[in-house]
Amino acid sequence: MGFIEKNVLVRSRSMGFVYTIIMMFVFSQLSSCTPDTVIQLIKDFAILIVLSTVGIAIFSIPLGRKFGMSTPMAFALGLGSIAGGFPASYTLSVEAAKVCAENEEEYQVLEQHMLPKTLVAGFVSATSGSVFIAGAVMAMFFK
Repeated sequence: MGFIEKNVLVRSRSMGFVYTIIMMFVFSQLSSCTPDTVIQLIKDFAILIVLSTVGIAIFSIPLGRKFGMSTPMAFALGLGSIAGGFPASYTLSVEAAKVCAENEEEYQVLEQHMLPKTLVAGFVSATSGSVFIAGAVMAMFFK
């Protein structure tokens, strides 16, 4: 819509700072983990990721095609829900554009095409996902 400037965090050179702050919360929790806990988490996450990927493919590809998207774009938007929103959706979009582009112009076109869609998909899935999870937890513990 144009009322928010593009790449504000990159232009202000604060994207690295934001990533650092976000990752501090992640890594601070690892200090209390034992090797057995980490191994069990890896197993659980592997199963969860495989099942989620298959489920997302089953639902996102036909739905995306119905809205006129290509199969890869529909699947990428669906996979954005696994990433959990920002900053993962941003990082995945930027890195995918870097890998696919052969020059700076192609990179800019790909990023401008993918980034808004994946960011919105990530925000929506993180927001609605947290509401559904909170509702399920409330129903389980506070009947």
